[in-house]
Amino acid sequence: NSSKIDSLIKVKTELKSDTAIVNILIEISEVYKDENNLQDAEKYAFEALELAENIKFKKGIGFSYKQLGRAFSKQRNDSLSLEYYTKAIEIFDKISNKKQKAYCFTNMAYIYFNNEEYKQAIEFYEKANEILNELNDNKQLAENLRFIGLSYMHIGEYTLSVENHKESFEKNKELNNVDGMAYSLVNIGIVYKYQEEYRTALKYYQDALDITEGTDNKYLI
Repeated sequence: NSSKIDSLIKVKTELKSDTAIVNILIEISEVYKDENNLQDAEKYAFEALELAENIKFKKGIGFSYKQLGRAFSKQRNDSLSLEYYTKAIEIFDKISNKKQKAYCFTNMAYIYFNNEEYKQAIEFYEKANEILNELNDNKQLAENLRFIGLSYMHIGEYTLSVENHKESFEKNKELNNVDGMAYSLVNIGIVYKYQEEYRTALKYYQDALDITEGTDNKYLI
């Protein structure tokens, strides 16, 4: 990736537009983040933020905050990550960028989920889903509903867990995502297993195997 960074830095030196420079700085930060050079990822995101603020480029400010949220999340600095995602949401709200708001809410929810703060995870996934429903983003909705289902399972709300996994199944069905449908069925099976309803659990496991027959899904074999 060093050649990609070199070419991006070269492009940056040739740019005349400050808004374009902000976007390139964010891109450089993202490449560094992907290769786990988190110090440089952070440095370039802050550079982008400073320039965006100087030129009052609101979209650039929002994306810089989001990038900082991503960089700090990769460092497992969750409090700073949540802080920057919150700032990003405020900006995206002002400029009516619903897609990016939903993205930030989803990432915040995932941080709470990873920290086993399941009630807060559910709250933020549902904030994201409200927007994703408006945007008809069934792919992300299916994923978020799966995590809501898992969160409810972890706090013992089994009926709500099954409901959300079934909703996730339906979204995946609309997308013809066989793997997604299978994971939903397996997760429903796990919820029934937790309740010691083994026959029902086995039925869902079998359904998952049946729909993945002939596919290359190794997870379910």
